This record gives sequence, structure tokens and C-alpha cells, in this order.
Amino acid sequence: IPIMPVKKVNLEVHSPITKLPPELFAEFCAYLSPNDLFILSKVCRKFYSYLSAPNSFTTQQIWKISRLKFMTCDWMPPPNGMSEKCYVELLITERGCQICKIKKQCKIYWEFGVRCCSGCFIKKTVMIEAYTAWFKSILNYPLELIKIMPFINEY
Repeated sequence: IPIMPVKKVNLEVHSPITKLPPELFAEFCAYLSPNDLFILSKVCRKFYSYLSAPNSFTTQQIWKISRLKFMTCDWMPPPNGMSEKCYVELLITERGCQICKIKKQCKIYWEFGVRCCSGCFIKKTVMIEAYTAWFKSILNYPLELIKIMPFINEY
């Protein structure tokens, strides 16, 4: 039996929903949960661009409204510099370690915008003392640059 190739449907060409004005699209999104928004962002490039623009006020509002409506325990705003989408993603997706992908006890390290287990955290980070010495001796960069790097005070 010959195998027929599967033809990909280009949703952007064939579906009238992709012709919606962005304002109307945003209105529809107000009724969707964060999980639904993630699924919708994978439907086509246009929806992805609407839902993934980190500097768009409308995009941020879509994710914020959804988070506040459907995630009642997470009413605090995202940390400075983190988009609403990234914040929601850290809170609801991939309940395991984002580095080793194993579902085990993890912690969200807000400074780095990552959820990981303690083993991966230790492997992927450097103690400030070791980094300062390396930075100073090998790279010969000013130590002031270290002050602007994200860090935590303890493991």
C-alpha cells in the first residue's frame, strides 16, 4: 500500500478566524484560560505573534487577565523584567525541572526565571566567590560588572 504524504493545512490562508482584527482577537482571549492561550499560540504564526509579543501592552493584558481570572492564587504581578507569558509559564507548565526534565521537587528561582531541582541549580550556577576570582584574574574585567548579574544569597 503506498503511503500518501500528509498535506499540511496552512491555517493562515484557509481559516477566516485568522483575519480577525487584533482587538477582536484580544476580546476572545479574555475568556480563555492560560492553558488555552498556550494551545492557541501554537495554532498558527499569527496567533503566536499576537500572544508572544513581550513588548506589546495588549499581549501583556491578555495574559494578565487570563492569569487573574483563572489562577486565583497567583495574584501577584510578575517580577521586574519578566513578561506575563513567561510568568504564567513558570507557574503552570513543566512541573518538573526545566533543565533535566525530571519531575521531582523543584524550586522557582525568580532571579534567573527558571524552575529547577537543587542538583541542576548547583551544576548550572557558580558561587559568587569563585566567579569574582575568575572574573578578576582571567578576564580582567571590572568587578562592577558582577554587581549587575543576577544572584541569590544562598543555595
